[in-house]
Amino acid sequence: MNVSVFKTTVPDSLMVAALKQSLDDLVGSGNWTFDLNDCDRVFRIIKPNAEVKKVINLLNRLGVECEELND
Repeated sequence: MNVSVFKTTVPDSLMVAALKQSLDDLVGSGNWTFDLNDCDRVFRIIKPNAEVKKVINLLNRLGVECEELND
């Protein structure tokens, strides 16, 4: 299983709700989560071959700063 992890500027669950449809369309419902309790507002994608650049571009277009975290 491929998991991609990102640092974001998503402030709260209202923003997550606003992003839901776009993220579902791009990576599929149930294939992503946000951890808003983490200081990096971590966003995880659990999907093989997730296109990282497309995810980052989508979030940037929607007003969210996003960068991939590497191990």
